[in-house]
Amino acid sequence: MDMVADKRLKDYKDYGIVDPMSMVYDKRLKDYGGIGDKNGTYRWIRLAIQMGAEEVNLTYLLNYNFNSPFSFEILSGLLPSKLKHLRLETISIAPPAAPKVISDDQPLVLHSLATLELDDVIVDQTALKTIFSTCVNLRNLVLRECIFDPNLTISGPSISNSNLKCLQILNPLHLEKLQVSLANLTYFEYSLKERQTVYRKLDPYWDSDIESDAEYNLAEMKMFYPKPKISFSNVPKLEEMRLDLGLQRYNQTVDDMFITADAPQLKRLTTRSTTSSMITTTTILDPKSEPQIPLSMAILCQLEQLELILDINYCNLLNMIPVLLACPLLQKFHLKHRNHVDKHGHTMPQTACSSKQYPFPNLKQVKIRTFYANCGNPFVFYLLGNAVALERIILDTTSCCPELCKLKHRFHEVPNQQIRAKVASPIAKLVYQNHSREK
Repeated sequence: MDMVADKRLKDYKDYGIVDPMSMVYDKRLKDYGGIGDKNGTYRWIRLAIQMGAEEVNLTYLLNYNFNSPFSFEILSGLLPSKLKHLRLETISIAPPAAPKVISDDQPLVLHSLATLELDDVIVDQTALKTIFSTCVNLRNLVLRECIFDPNLTISGPSISNSNLKCLQILNPLHLEKLQVSLANLTYFEYSLKERQTVYRKLDPYWDSDIESDAEYNLAEMKMFYPKPKISFSNVPKLEEMRLDLGLQRYNQTVDDMFITADAPQLKRLTTRSTTSSMITTTTILDPKSEPQIPLSMAILCQLEQLELILDINYCNLLNMIPVLLACPLLQKFHLKHRNHVDKHGHTMPQTACSSKQYPFPNLKQVKIRTFYANCGNPFVFYLLGNAVALERIILDTTSCCPELCKLKHRFHEVPNQQIRAKVASPIAKLVYQNHSREK
């Protein structure tokens, strides 16, 4: 809470306004005994809710010892509530209440909360069960840099049929296997940043109180490269996935994620890959080979939007044609790649355009970053001459390599005489972008 909100809450408290929830609130704290309200957390939240707050951000500064459990069931007693968005950071989640608390006059549910963000929180099966049983109308759940059980299952009678529509798992720690079963889920995002691709596996014999670097021997520590296996079942409404797998050693394909081998509503897919991960970029890069992508025809044929983010040294864009052909319903295709160019502007030689013609009847938008003419011109002209419904081709010349962002290369230029080539779509436009000041 900022200083203004702090002052308002203090004034509100000093005025001595009658609090109709005090008796219920104090009784719940008493019933919970061990949890208590040593730092006044619940009292601050109670005041915020009384003031009609719709969003609350709460951070514990306890040096990551997670000694302050947060009770969603106590929170549910703060009625009436307009709280829609709650963000909790560096806490632990209190287990379900004892039976005597459940017998309280007021139900232990929070109807208003739609979005919950947990940052640096211990997440296990008990915590998930508590969240879903209390926040009965939860729509969005964000788990950011949380500490997970190695094997986590987001399913069960009280979870699978929940109203949750959006699940984001960002930079998880210690997660090795994830199973998701959510009947109403429409959006799923999973990401793992480079800095977290290696972390220490918890060792019960390691003394966490050791502070001396000399005594901390990495060679003796167990190092663990996370390769979480993600699997879905009962996700009939899943429409969009974003898989940002970073630089981890990951060999699982998208198809492997679906136990039922079926995602009937999946329309939008974004994947970020490296040469050792989801997309076999070695075949994409080989001018003599067609790309081998880890998606079955059952999934590809229903996609309307596909975004590929590749970390590669060279890309023959004409080899993306088989990818487009495998997606007959595709309307948007975005390609972002680190097409490395040295400081002297050298790239791979220009490739010849394919002689095979395909109409791509539904393709409306294509975006390429970083665009270099020597590698990209043939692909652009091919689309202009064949995609009958094309509306825009966005050519972003901003380098994805920070060290090259300020460089300008002649390879960005498209020869004027080639632009006059036959265009299949009468409304097609070429749009150039450059964001050299981007960081």
